[in-house]
Amino acid sequence: MLMKKQFALFVALSLAMGTPAFLSMPTSGFTAIAQTQKATGIVTDSNGEPLIGASVMVKGTTRGTTTDIDGKFSVNAAPGSSLVISYVGHVTKDVKVGNTPLTVILTGGVNS
Repeated sequence: MLMKKQFALFVALSLAMGTPAFLSMPTSGFTAIAQTQKATGIVTDSNGEPLIGASVMVKGTTRGTTTDIDGKFSVNAAPGSSLVISYVGHVTKDVKVGNTPLTVILTGGVNS
């Protein structure tokens, strides 16, 4: 019974002040976030050698990573987005995120 009285008092005070407090909560601080998936893969040169430290960036964002000693990477990306993969001396490549793991072969470099 006490809860009903407290709620009624809350509503009455809110109405007396103008808009009910529970209807005037600010929404400007909320941002829609696209669902992401973990995109994984491997980056190699045209000889099949893993590229260590290749840059893997989600296009249009500041989110990215680098490949490990085996040329492997993992980054969160929205389905259908593109990854921009680059490595010094090689041609940069855009790859669409789909089914993972991805295999990316960069051309260029010394032995290509």
